[in-house]
Amino acid sequence: MDTLVNFRGLNNFTTIKQQKMQPDLIFRSGELVEIAAPERAMLFENYQIKQIYDFRSDKEITEKPDDQFNGVDYHHIDLMRDSGGHSASLEVFASGIDPHQADDVMKDMYREIVLSQSGREGLHNFLDGLVTHTGPAIFHCFAGKDRTGVAAALLLASLQVTPSQIMQDYLATNPSRKAANDAIIASYRANGVSEEALSVIETMLYVKQPYLEHSFATIEENFGSIANYFKAEDGLGLSSDVISALRHQYLA
Repeated sequence: MDTLVNFRGLNNFTTIKQQKMQPDLIFRSGELVEIAAPERAMLFENYQIKQIYDFRSDKEITEKPDDQFNGVDYHHIDLMRDSGGHSASLEVFASGIDPHQADDVMKDMYREIVLSQSGREGLHNFLDGLVTHTGPAIFHCFAGKDRTGVAAALLLASLQVTPSQIMQDYLATNPSRKAANDAIIASYRANGVSEEALSVIETMLYVKQPYLEHSFATIEENFGSIANYFKAEDGLGLSSDVISALRHQYLA
C-alpha cells in the first residue's frame, strides 16, 4: 500500500489457552495522512473502522493531522507527552546521538512508554477505550512501530497471546516499513545529512527484538509481572472487568 504504511490487522493469533483472535476488529498502522481513495475504502467500507486512536504528540498532529473521516470517532492519546513527545525532527534528534548509543536511546524510549505518567495513563485510556467505544478500531503513531508497537504488544499480552506471536507481530514492522524508510533515508542523504546521523536515523526507523524485550523487562522489574502492571494503580490501573471484556471482545 502506497499511502497506508505499516498497516495490518491483529488477526490469526492464538492464546496460551489455544483461543483464536476474532478477525478484522483491531488494526495498527502508521499515520493516517493523505490516504488514497482505495485505501480509505478498505478501511471504512470493507473493515468498517469506527474508532481511531492517535498516539502522536500535539506537534506531530499540528504539522500532519490525520485525514478527516465521516462517522469515525477520533481519540488523541499522547503516549510520550512526559518524554518530549518527539518534539524535534528526526534529523535534529539524530544529530545529537552517538551512533554507538542509538540502541540505548531506543531502549530508554521503550522504558518511558511503559513507565512515564503519560505512557501509563495513555495505555490505560487506550485499552479501556477499546471496550468502552464500539466498532472496529485502528491505532497508530507516526511510523506505527514504537508507540504503536508497545501498545499492540500490551493489548496482545492482555489477551494472553503467546510471547512468540507478540514478537512476530512487532518485528513485522521492518519489512512493512522498508520502502518508506528507504525513501526517508534517501531524502535526508540528498539534503546533505551526514552519514553518521544517517546511521542513527536508520536505527531509529526500524525495530529490534531487544527494544520490546526491554519494555517487558522494565515491567517485570517494577511490577513483578505483566498481570500486576495491568491492575496496579501505579501501573495501568485496569480492572479485571476491563481485561475480561477485552478477551470477550477479541477472542473467538
